[in-house]
This record gives sequence, structure tokens and C-alpha cells, in this order.
Amino acid sequence: MASILHVIAQTVKLKRNGQEWMGLCPFHNDHNPSLAVNPEKRVWKCHGCGAGGTVYDWVAKRDNIDPAEARRRLGNGNVLADTKSPQNQATQPQRRIVATYDYKDENGKPLYRVLRFEPKDFSVRRPDANGGWVKGLGNTRKVIYHLDDIKRAIEYGGTIFITEGEKDCDNLWGIGLVATTAPFGAGKWQPEYAECLSAGSIVILPDNDEPGIAHALDIARSLHGKTKMLKLLPLSGCKDVSDWLQAHKPEELTELVEKAPEWQPHLAPIEGVVLGEVLNVKNQSNLAQLRKVCAADLCLKGTPNLDFLPLLGQDGYIVKGWTTLIAGYPKAGKTELVTRLCHEWQQEKILYITEEPESIWAVRLAKVSDGWHHMWLLFALGVKPEEILSEIVSSDITVVIVDTVRNLFGLKDETDNSEVARALTPYITTCRKTNKTLLLLHHIRKGGGEHGEGITGGHAFLGIVDAALEILRDPNLGDNKRRIRGWARVVAIQELVYALNEDGSMEALGSPNEVELASVKARILEVMDTEWRGKKDIREALEEPRPSERQVQNALNELAGEGALERDPPVGEGKPGHKYLYCQPHLARTSL
Repeated sequence: MASILHVIAQTVKLKRNGQEWMGLCPFHNDHNPSLAVNPEKRVWKCHGCGAGGTVYDWVAKRDNIDPAEARRRLGNGNVLADTKSPQNQATQPQRRIVATYDYKDENGKPLYRVLRFEPKDFSVRRPDANGGWVKGLGNTRKVIYHLDDIKRAIEYGGTIFITEGEKDCDNLWGIGLVATTAPFGAGKWQPEYAECLSAGSIVILPDNDEPGIAHALDIARSLHGKTKMLKLLPLSGCKDVSDWLQAHKPEELTELVEKAPEWQPHLAPIEGVVLGEVLNVKNQSNLAQLRKVCAADLCLKGTPNLDFLPLLGQDGYIVKGWTTLIAGYPKAGKTELVTRLCHEWQQEKILYITEEPESIWAVRLAKVSDGWHHMWLLFALGVKPEEILSEIVSSDITVVIVDTVRNLFGLKDETDNSEVARALTPYITTCRKTNKTLLLLHHIRKGGGEHGEGITGGHAFLGIVDAALEILRDPNLGDNKRRIRGWARVVAIQELVYALNEDGSMEALGSPNEVELASVKARILEVMDTEWRGKKDIREALEEPRPSERQVQNALNELAGEGALERDPPVGEGKPGHKYLYCQPHLARTSL
């Protein structure tokens, strides 16, 4: 029978740590190796979720079966002890402890200790009953670093810095500043930590990468409204505050803190992962001044005069410098539409970031006339999101198109609003700062929905963009037509129908009501003949999908008014409730 190490190594990559082998536990969301396997004792234990036992318990939990069934599968007999795993035959670099970080409660009582190793790795220990340490956190309460000192600093009104790790935190203590951090790195901030910092004066110093900035924003949101002061201060040109301190004097940090604005959640404080700057509120107009500046630009309807990129010749849909989400069913034609728009925008420099291969684009572009000198394709399927962002930042293009968000931004769970916001924010803020128009192509649910609820994924998709357009099929319009509806922050977007013509061109047809009415009128004329007919008979003569009675009546009224149909009694005569009859014009009336 296979040993416990061989069985577990089939699922988990293990690394030797003294007498044990460590790895990420597959039974919970484990980021810091919590799984320990002891081949001498022939047992395993997860110090994160608490699971453990023999090799039979492992197989039972892994395969969701009874331990008795696991024993039958493995066979009877002793579990052999192993000293090597097939995955760990190669010699591993010798680890050494380079730092220890003790976490204490409000009264200074030790709760747990984090060990930092070189090569970089971490482990956690908790006190045992004999004055020593036992591996793992167990059920120990998790707190922020230097909690006892933080409480005293708040009482005396001092400024408290929040970093991403213990090393950065201790380096700030080394220059006389009070600092803390959440345990276990980025993404591990808990709401209860905010309660320990309430009424304090807080400055958050994020690491300059995407996880670090997302972590800092999580902290800022949880502290907003609870502190005496709250500032978020990215330090440009460095990896983290420890890196920054190697090239700057401590007093420079103090000066930056004094100049930094208070953090406000609605002001999108970080302008982009790469740019790493805080929106300087002190240099912005206040609301009264902003209203005064904008007043001269208000049109009669009370909305600003915005610059639009045309959508098949129509303004009012895509605002220059904004982020617009364009969503549609798969194969509904959103890429075809946006491609035609790119050809229409000859005065722009366009970067089209696509998930499709070159062969598909060769066919697509062959359908449209020449004139692509202003557009560049980036075949980005499999390219890291940060590399895509780098392409945007380094170029002088004016329009950026991402097709599609799901596949190019690497979203694991598009219903997770936090993940959506973290993925999209760097691109939106970067394009906004550089006045680039950003189009994000996405999908809508099969079931659809009103007011943007049909957009696939979490509400953050609609909430984070400036405008959203949905491309919809409509059985009343025909297979070659699509309906566009949308939502935006300060402008009302009118619904629009467009058509893909037989020659490959696209054209805007007008509002759905206008298009539907024109379609119903044309269909009625096809079925009319020399006989007089009432509304009900005319509607029944139409093929599915049949328009509503109201649509038929409106179409008959217009056809009679235009002289395309003759009505009995004639237009201008008749009484309410009278039954009207219709036929082709210029025919002799038959006896009724």
C-alpha cells in the first residue's frame, strides 16, 4: 500500500520542513501553507481549517467517501513511513529564520508569532502550555501588529501608519513612527481590525503593485467614517515603504503626509497601478466653483455639451474620454459593430485588444473597405493583464478597446464585485487620467434584465463604468437588426435600432418604436388586397411574430393618413367605437 506521503503528494505539492512536509491545504482557501504531513507518525494535519487524521481520513475527505470505503480502496496493512516524496527528490535550498514578529493583545499578552524565512517564506506559531511554541494558529484570535502600542498611540493622538507587511512596519518604528499591519499579507484585512483603529489618525502606505493597491483600498473603505484622519499615500518610484526609505529621508515622508488630501471613497483616490498617484483634491475646484465653470457649457436640456464619438453617425452614445461597457449575447454582433465604429473613427488612434486570432480578423477586415491606418491590434489572449496595462500607458493612442473583459482580465469570479473592481480600476483610471476613451466588451445574461441587470456578473460592472450599452436581439425587428439601449451618469441614452445590410454595411434606423412601426406598416401593405378588412382580420393575416393590436392600429392610422390605404369611413369621419375597414386605395367600395 502507498505511504501517506505518496498519497497526499498526488494532490498537493509538498516541501520538507524538518520532520514534516508542508503544503497548501486543498480543503479550504489556503494561501499560507497550513497542511503538515508527519511520515513518522503517519498522520496529517491542517493548521488552518483543523482537518486531519490518517491516510484513510485524507482519502475519505478528498473523495467525499466514508473512511471504511477509503480503507477498502487502499487495502489493509500499515501505512509505510516515507522520508522522500516523488515531488521533492531535488535538493531544496536550506531555509533559515531571518525575523520573528510577535502579535499581542491589547494588554501585551502574546497571541502568536510569525516567522520569516530566507528564501522568502512564512510560518506561524502559537504559545503552548509549557512556555514554548506549537506550530499553527489554531483558534487563536487574529489581531493587527503592535496592537498594544497602537491603543496607546490613539490615546495620545499620534499618527499611525498602516503597511502591507511586518518588515515595512518595523522599519517605520525604527525611524520613530508608529505603524501596524494586518497579519498574513495583502487581501487579509478583516472588518474587526478597523474597530481597533477607530478615532485614530491613519495614513495607509500601499505596496506599489495591483494586490497592494487593492489591499490599501480595502483598508481605506473599512476605516472611512471611523477615524479622526484618513489618508492614502502611495509612494512613487518604489516597491514599498522600506524601498522608499533607502532613497529618502524620514522627514520627507512627514512632509508628504502633511500635503496629502483626506481620502474620500467617491473620488477614486488611486489613478492607476502604474501611475501610482493620489488625486490631489486641494487642486480641484469645489462644488460651487465647478458648477460655475460648467454652467456656461450646459445645453438647453441641462446636460453638459460633451464630445461624442459617432455611433453609425449618431451622437449621444459614446462620450470621448469616458469608459463605456458594451454588452451583448455571444455572437450577437458586438465585435462586428465595434469594428465598424473603429472604421468610422478615422481621426482617432485606436488600440484594439482582442482575444480572437489573426485568422478571424483577416476575414472580418476583408468585409470592410480599406482605411485601417489608424488602428492597431493586440492579440492578447494569454497575455498578463499588467502587460496589457503597460501597452496602454506607453502608447499615444486615443481609444482603447478590450474584447472581452472576461477572458483578457483573468476574472476568476465575475460575480465578485471586489474582484471586478480590482481588475477594472487600473485600466479605467489610467485611461481617464490620459484622456483616452475606453470601451470594454462584455456579455449579458440569457435571461436579460432591466436597468443594466442583464449584464453578466456583479453590479460592479455597471457601477464602475461611466456608461453602458446593451446590444439586444428583438424578434419584432428581424434577424438583421439589433436594438441598443443604455445607461450613463449624466446623459440620457435613447434607444436605437441598427441594421446589417446585405452589402455588409451597417446603418442606424432610429428608435425601436419608429422602426417597429415602419416594419408593421410594410408587413400590412404586403397582405392587403382588394377586399375590405377590419383590424382583427388584418392582424391575423400577418405571420408570426404578430405585432400587438396597438401597433397594428397605429400602423393603419398612419397608412390611412398617408393615403397608402383607403379607410371606411374616410379619414376625418367616423365616431368612437365605429368599426373601421381598410383596403388598397382607389378601389370601388363594395356593399356593406
